Amino acid sequence: MTRTPHNGGPCPVDPGTIVKVEFRDGGGSAAVSANNWTWRHDGSGDDIIAYRVITPSPDWKAIAGELAKTLQEIQDDCWAYYPPPHGAIIYATRPALSTYTQALEQDQ
Repeated sequence: MTRTPHNGGPCPVDPGTIVKVEFRDGGGSAAVSANNWTWRHDGSGDDIIAYRVITPSPDWKAIAGELAKTLQEIQDDCWAYYPPPHGAIIYATRPALSTYTQALEQDQ
């Protein structure tokens, strides 16, 4: 997450973008949509002086499901690669993926 300074003015990102903000008084925020904040400056402690765009984590259950579908269509082992920042390299055989998918379903 890159910290981007903000010197006042309009919202610098798409209103639906998830951000964490830093205030002039040293406080910070949880990750929420950018449209929840007043981005202009009035010299008070709650002026936003910097922000970080938060990238959502992948839906690993959906990814495992897609990988399971692919494995049902082929007979060989399968490699899958999901790039950083939240990614991982997954090597799975059909029996291993089936066990993993079942564990995800039980986890709900």
